[in-house]
This record gives sequence, C-alpha cells and structure tokens, in this order.
Amino acid sequence: MNVARSLALGLTLFATACADTPSAPADGANVAITIAPLDLPGVTNADWRLTVTNGASEVVWTRDVSADAYGDGAGSVSYVGTCDADAPTTTVTVELLALYDAASGATPIPAGDYANPGPLSRQVTCVADTDVPVDFDVTVARRALQGFFDVAVSFEDVFCSAKLDCVDDVGDPLQLLHAPGGGRGDTIVLGFACTGGLGASVETTLYLDDVIVTCGVDTATVDPSAGPGNVAPADIIESSADLLFGAAVYRGDEQLGVHKRYWNLALGFNGGNGCTLTTRGTAYDGAFAGLTTNPDTVWPVIDWDVPLTDGTGALTCTTHEVDDGTGVATVYTSLGTGETFTYGYGPSGVFGQTYGIKVAGTGRTFEDDTVAATCDDYLHPPAGYVYTGATGDGTYTIDPDGAGVGLDPFDVTCDMSTDGGGWIVAEHDWVGLLVPDKAIELPTELYQRFNYTLSNAQLLAVMAATTTHRQYFEKNCQDSLINSPFGTSYTRYELPDGTFVISTVALFPWSDQRYCDLNDSTLRQTAVTFENTPNIPIMALWGGDSGAAIEFSTFRIGAYYAR
Repeated sequence: MNVARSLALGLTLFATACADTPSAPADGANVAITIAPLDLPGVTNADWRLTVTNGASEVVWTRDVSADAYGDGAGSVSYVGTCDADAPTTTVTVELLALYDAASGATPIPAGDYANPGPLSRQVTCVADTDVPVDFDVTVARRALQGFFDVAVSFEDVFCSAKLDCVDDVGDPLQLLHAPGGGRGDTIVLGFACTGGLGASVETTLYLDDVIVTCGVDTATVDPSAGPGNVAPADIIESSADLLFGAAVYRGDEQLGVHKRYWNLALGFNGGNGCTLTTRGTAYDGAFAGLTTNPDTVWPVIDWDVPLTDGTGALTCTTHEVDDGTGVATVYTSLGTGETFTYGYGPSGVFGQTYGIKVAGTGRTFEDDTVAATCDDYLHPPAGYVYTGATGDGTYTIDPDGAGVGLDPFDVTCDMSTDGGGWIVAEHDWVGLLVPDKAIELPTELYQRFNYTLSNAQLLAVMAATTTHRQYFEKNCQDSLINSPFGTSYTRYELPDGTFVISTVALFPWSDQRYCDLNDSTLRQTAVTFENTPNIPIMALWGGDSGAAIEFSTFRIGAYYAR
C-alpha cells in the first residue's frame, strides 16, 4: 500500500523559452548563435550582449543586439558571427541586458520585476569554413503578482499482506479449532501482517476493528485484542444464534529485520444462512493519536467484507487474497476525514481506543463527547480516557448526577493546577470584596446574599458528587463578636437547600472566645478556610454587634471549591 508523506514543492511562475531556427550560414568559420524566444506575455523586445572568446582567452568580438533587429521581437535572437579557427576552443557568452513591455517597445521592464540569469556561456570548437551552431535556450523568471498554493505531497510505503481463508489447499473446509463436542470444526482464518516502513528506526503499529460475522439479523463479534490464544467466551458477543463455537488470536513480530508485525484470527464457524465477515485494518510506522488516521492525509485501509455462506447455508468462501476482487480490498480514506479504529497493536502491545480532552461549544468534554461528573474526573479519567489535548484551567462541562439523570450537563470553571488540581470553582458576586457589617444589636440587621455562578440545584449536585469542599471566610472586627457570649446568634449562614445554620453551633465551635470573640477595642481578624464541613458553600450572611460608635465589622467570603 502506498501512502502520501512530505515532499514540499514551491510554486513559482516561469516563462519558458523554445528553440528557434538559426540564421542561414555565412562563409568562413562562424558561430551561429541562437537565443530561443522567451514567449513571455507582455514582452515585445529584449537586448542581449553577445561575446565570442577564442582558446587564447582573447575576445574575438562582442556586440549588443536586440530581438527587434535580430529576432522575433519577443526576446529571441539569431546571429551569425566569426570565430577563430587558429585557437579553436571557443567560448560564446550571452547576457540579457534588458526586457521591454508591450505598452511601449522603448520602455524597459524594471530589473526588479524579473530575475536576470546573468552571463551564460557555452564552449564549442571553431572549424574553418564551417558554421558551428550554438543554441541558448533561456528561461527568465518574472514576478507573478498573484497568490500562492504551497503544495506538499507526502509519500510513504506501507507493505501489507491480508487474506481470508475458509478452505485448505485442496478445497476442503479448514478445520483447525476444536469444537465443543470433540474433534475439529470448520474454521475461518483471517490473516493480517504489515511493515510500516523500512529502516532501523521504524516501529510498525497495526490497527484492527472488531471482527463481525453477520448471518441475517444475527451477529457474532470477536474482540481481536483478546488472547493471545483461545479467547474467553466473554470475548465473543453473539446477538442470539450460536454462530461461532470459539475463536483464537495470534499476534507477534517476525524476526526479519523489517519490523513486520502480524495479527491473525481463527474463528470456529457453526454456519448460518447468508453470512458475511467484516472488519478493517491498517498500519503505521508510529502511533495514530486516538487510533485515528490523520484527516489531512489519504491513508490506506484493508477492508474485509467477505461472503461466507449463501442463502441456503452452503459455504461460499474459499481463499481470498487482498485486492483479488473477492472481498479483501485496499481502500483509501478521504481528505478531511480520519478513520478511527477500535484496537491497536504496537511495540508496547495491544491497546484500545482512548479519548483525550476537546473544546466542545463553551466547555470542554472528552473527545467522544462523553461528559465527566466532576473536574477531577477529567483530570483522573477512567480507563479509555486520558487527560491530554485541551487541558489546563478553564471551562469544562460536567454532569455530576449522571448522564440522563436529573440536571442537564452544565459548564463550570475547573482549577486543574492548585493543590493537585481537579477543583470545581463556584464564584459569587462578592468574591474578593469586603462585605460591610452595619448591624446593630439584632441578628437580622445585616443581610447579604451571595449570587453564585451556579444555581442552588447545581451546587447541591456538585456537593453530592464530591468529597472535599473548601471556602475561605474572613471577619475583621473591633468590639464585634462572631459568637455571642450571651447565647444569641449574631451570625447565620444560609445553605443551598434554603436552610441556615447558626455559627456558634456549626462553623465556630471554639470554646476560648478568641479573635473576633474577644469583643474588645483592638482591631482583629479571624480568617479560616473551611474544609469538609457540611455548612458550605455559604449562600447568605447575617451579622450583628457592630452598631455602636467604636464597633467595626466586615466580612470576606471566597469562592467555593469542590473536588
């Protein structure tokens, strides 16, 4: 199989000259100098300098001529001049002096609009009484005021063998695998072997889909990543009818110095009416990202689509080689479309499909559009998914209560770097700002609600799906209590479910009345990051004991973090 790989071709517009007929010969020893016509659109004339030098490096003659006078008026020149037969090794030199445009034959084309090839020389032998033809076929590159296509053709050889056999070399059904009742049963053999390229550094990776036998509405699917050897019953998934009695997988490397890898299967076939076998495979001298061929590359794929039996159940498959027209064929991917395979087999062994992170709309999801429950589930994904691609801090789509259950997926800010990462960050409209406390000696005088970027229902779903919760709390105080020594709550915290908790009971179980519990004239601060308490995120705050002349109190509430 042949594959495109990189050979860069730069495009430049050239005007190419064509050979013209030289002038009639003159008597004596002469050189007949011919400069082919330039065939340049818009060029009406060209000036040339002709110089003839003998074998003693002496100039025999030099002359400036124009195409108008000695040619076709489009750049070509024909001129017959003498040469020195006494010093017969002769050098003829031509040099382009000027080009002229079509608008006015007397107006030179600016030298910067074309690339002058410079003096061009040919060496000939001067012969007495003979004209020696000296032809110059000159191509002049002119500036083309146009856009460009940068064309790159990629090419790589992938060498593959593929087949499907149902009969042996004498035409009898293959019987390799042991059937459950004893003895060997009819066996289908799928063969696949490739070299991703030649060279000591090449490491071939094979790609293969599930092998599927279909008989009418019934199917049997064999996982080629199972084994090696006899596969477990769980690796053969059948819809209803018992189409296969077993399967075996054989894979490995050939020790031929060309990094050839093989991946073969044997299927114990019970038979059926109108059955076919289908799968796809390919190879690469590396590893495709996400088991998907590059969409910008035309890539070869081996396609198995082989009829096994006819409508009566009679075996119709025989021996089917790649590209023999009987169901094992090389096809090519289309530009702009990558082909994704289910399994790979390379230097590190067999591997399955894995999906990284992609940007999908306003948030990020896994590449197969799966939505994780939390930010941490993107950072530490389950099998089949990897934290690669569109990673880092930012907006991700999560579904904390599960796909198809409760809330629709929604976007959150994920902090993937702080303290190990994986944090859902729910900010509110007072993050980073001080909340003034102007309350007098009543617990409900100050009331400040915090409007989060997530709804209450979304916050509750996040809380249920995570195990670690953090929120920063700060109170700056002077003669203002957090906990009342008289047993009255001056500070209460509303929760996402609409209930509230009393600070003395839930948030500040201190017994020593420190910091803002001292209620003295010193300006103090209580700052704490609540962690794993059921009383965050704080949705609203009541405050008190800050109404007198010397009493002072402000609050700062940070964003809610959950992981």
